[in-house]
Amino acid sequence: MVDALSEGKTRIDRAAIAGVMIQPRALIKGRYRVGRRLGDGGMAIVYLGHDLLLGRDVAIKTPRPQFAADPAFRARFEREARAAASLSHPNIIDVHDVGEDDGTPFIVMELVRGQSLKEIIAADAPFHPDDVAELLGQIGGALDYAHARGYVHRDIKPGNILIDEHGRARLVDFGIAKGLADADLTDVDGGFGTAAYLSPEQAEGLMATPASDVYSAGVVAFEMLTGEQPFTAETPVGLAMRHVNDPAPRPSRVAPGLPPQVDPIVLRALAKDPTRRWGSAGAFARALHDWRNAGPPVPAPVLAEVVAPPTRGSLAPTIVVVLLVLGALAALLWTGFRNLPDSIEPTPTSVVVPSAPVITGGIDPDAAADEEVVPGIVPADPAVPEVVEASDQAVAPTIAPASEAVVVVPNLQGLTIGGSMQAVLPLDLRLVQDQRVYSDTVPLNVVAAQDPPPGASVSPGAMIRVSLSRGPSPFAAVDQP
Repeated sequence: MVDALSEGKTRIDRAAIAGVMIQPRALIKGRYRVGRRLGDGGMAIVYLGHDLLLGRDVAIKTPRPQFAADPAFRARFEREARAAASLSHPNIIDVHDVGEDDGTPFIVMELVRGQSLKEIIAADAPFHPDDVAELLGQIGGALDYAHARGYVHRDIKPGNILIDEHGRARLVDFGIAKGLADADLTDVDGGFGTAAYLSPEQAEGLMATPASDVYSAGVVAFEMLTGEQPFTAETPVGLAMRHVNDPAPRPSRVAPGLPPQVDPIVLRALAKDPTRRWGSAGAFARALHDWRNAGPPVPAPVLAEVVAPPTRGSLAPTIVVVLLVLGALAALLWTGFRNLPDSIEPTPTSVVVPSAPVITGGIDPDAAADEEVVPGIVPADPAVPEVVEASDQAVAPTIAPASEAVVVVPNLQGLTIGGSMQAVLPLDLRLVQDQRVYSDTVPLNVVAAQDPPPGASVSPGAMIRVSLSRGPSPFAAVDQP
């Protein structure tokens, strides 16, 4: 009886789960027509869709049924999808709409016609370092932009990098990017792909940081350069543990034709310690772009030769130690005799301590012509102790304090957000996007205002706030006759 009830409940649960799954040819919110399945991952399915309102093709992503029925996952799916919709960058896929239909959450995204980097690597790898640097520069710019906004992708891998028909890289899955705590590594369909590019700190269950994305980008670069991943294992858990414990091999050792100058650049991105990696994904891309100027590769550590211990009863070690001690004593004695004074003078009954030299910062031309003096130092008379009287007026220092480093704010007005990031990152400045503003003269999604203004002097690391244009205001005043 209990078994029959349990079996009946299982059938009901399965039917409920199947009922919330979006099916092809369905109409979502009376606007999006669902087409064929484009692809699926461990946690979501992507369909081709058509926006009937705007007359354009889109991509519709929805979670798998087993996750769609989980209230906690649904809340996180919607929260992070809305956050992804706030990111606007040429190399990040656009999110058009987020919602729910018949109890199933969905994301409507820009449809990218092209291939995933995973497919390109499988067909054409390995690649030349210049080609890898070009692609990494696009991905690095997108990651630096997201990191400046407080977002960490946490799932950088070739399957999440799309290359459109114009050769532009587009980063996807910012909305539902998952860390180690969000998926079981034993899940063959979803966990293995993540484990292959997982940073050591994520594999240990620690919080992901921008340095985690730099590590995953290093794994992607390694695979593009060699055609192979740096670590392999039979299980996802074993693969994750290799990222934690095993040093990454040199790319030139895996691909013998690869220039060895590339090795230290990639290995720095794959450092186990996050603080030893490149400071940003963009810095990693720039270093790989300049690989010809990287200098000779770092030599492999040479282990000291282990000398076998002497046989029992040998006097060789004792003789060596005695000779070293005698040599040291002789050197000390010789140094002491050389430093002895030529004659011994009686100790004076009184000691006069001369005052410290006075720094004047200049030389009297007349005095310099009569006798030779040390520039800027006036010796005190040893026979007369100097008495310094207090003065009501403070003496201005003659040595100027070291000036603090300043950075001149560039003019970002008229640039896109991507161009603005490229302008401020080399200057060690941070970019923060303010609320968009209406403008009749500045095109849509172009910087219309900035604070501080162009030409202002700020300290390194300062924050530059920009406001993108929303185009002409729809509420513009109309002239009355």
